[in-house]
Amino acid sequence: MDVLLIEEDLHQSTLIGSMLEANEGTRVCVAHSDVDAFKKITLQGFIPDLIVCDGVEMLYYLSKAVPNASYAILSAANDDVLESAVDAAHGCGIEHMNVYSTPLSPSQAEQLINMSVNRVAH
Repeated sequence: MDVLLIEEDLHQSTLIGSMLEANEGTRVCVAHSDVDAFKKITLQGFIPDLIVCDGVEMLYYLSKAVPNASYAILSAANDDVLESAVDAAHGCGIEHMNVYSTPLSPSQAEQLINMSVNRVAH
C-alpha cells in the first residue's frame, strides 16, 4: 500500500507517517505542501493507493491525477466542516473518502489502511 501524506507540519507528518507505516506493507511518501504532492505524482511518477491530507484545496487536481486512489482528510474542524469536505470530495468525483478528526490515533491509522487495502483488493 503506497500512501501519499500531505502535511506541512514536520512533527505531525513524522507522527502520522509512523502510525501509517506501522501497518505491514505500507510505504508512506510525505509531501510538505500541495505543490510538493503534485510534483511527486506528476514529475516523479509516484502513484499512491491512498492520499491523506488536511484540506480540500487540491482534491480536484489530485482526483484527476490519481483517479483510483482512496482519500482521507485529517482535520480538527467541527462536524459541519468535515461534512462539507466530504461533499466537496464527492463534487470532485472522489468516491472513496474518509474523514478523521485529529489527532489521529494508531487504531484509526490502522483502520484507514485496512479500509484502503480492502478497497484495492476488490
